[in-house]
Amino acid sequence: QISIDSKRYHIGPIIWVYMTGNWFNFRIDHEDLDYNNNIWYNLREATVSQNACNSGVRRNNKLGVKGVYLQNGTPRSSITVNKKRTYLGQFKTVKRASQAYQIAAKKLHGKFARTV
Repeated sequence: QISIDSKRYHIGPIIWVYMTGNWFNFRIDHEDLDYNNNIWYNLREATVSQNACNSGVRRNNKLGVKGVYLQNGTPRSSITVNKKRTYLGQFKTVKRASQAYQIAAKKLHGKFARTV
């Protein structure tokens, strides 16, 4: 972090302002998820929803596969876009549920899709 006029900022947004000359309108997303990697080409402007799309597997995900969960022992998949969760279906294997999530993420999240 850095302080400017007694206000604290993360370094990524400050780099954004320095490189573009414009104050950021949304959030500054780190494409590779490494918040310590503030190299210019790793930064991009993102909405809150886009920033969430570019998140990794949640720590409490017992399967370790993004977008997939078990319900009564059956692999299921869902995806969230703009706070709206969409059920993608139930599958015979975790791998197939993951594939369904990956396809949906690429279609719905575009360049912010993070599938692993």
